[in-house]
Amino acid sequence: MPRVIAALFLLLLASCTTTTQDWTREEQAAVTTRSFPTLSPSQATAIAERVVRAIRPDKMQFAYRDNGFRATRGSFQYFVFGAAQLDYAYDVTVRPAGSGSVVQLIVQSGGTALTSVGALPGGEGMVRAQTPYETIFRRMEYVAGTRPEWTPCGALQGFNEPVCVSANDDPIQ
Repeated sequence: MPRVIAALFLLLLASCTTTTQDWTREEQAAVTTRSFPTLSPSQATAIAERVVRAIRPDKMQFAYRDNGFRATRGSFQYFVFGAAQLDYAYDVTVRPAGSGSVVQLIVQSGGTALTSVGALPGGEGMVRAQTPYETIFRRMEYVAGTRPEWTPCGALQGFNEPVCVSANDDPIQ
């Protein structure tokens, strides 16, 4: 019985950290890339950092590079028969484009279920759902002053765990 419960728990964890939609190269670029014609690359990078940091300011860790950064955070979830360690990564690359910039965002998630039978690794990889990308890009537009209101977690339908699970949803001032 414990093995059945552990297997069901692993299935639940995998369904929370992965999506099944596959994208073509063009679809991926359309979802993960946004133009900011009025922002220099340094301004776009700074705004992206503010928005990603605001997801979970006390848990976000950054590794910087010349053209962007990689931010990571963990989230620990408790369930009836165990717990789950969820990990999220936000990889931001900014390049100049005319007088503005283009931002590419790749969100990754992974996790491990912790049960009475031990640790069970779950799915890992790039998040292939539009909602987290759209939420972060809309929030960047808000901070840049080109969108009038903050996009809260419940505003968009779909898988949004990387932005909204164990996260701060308050607007950046």
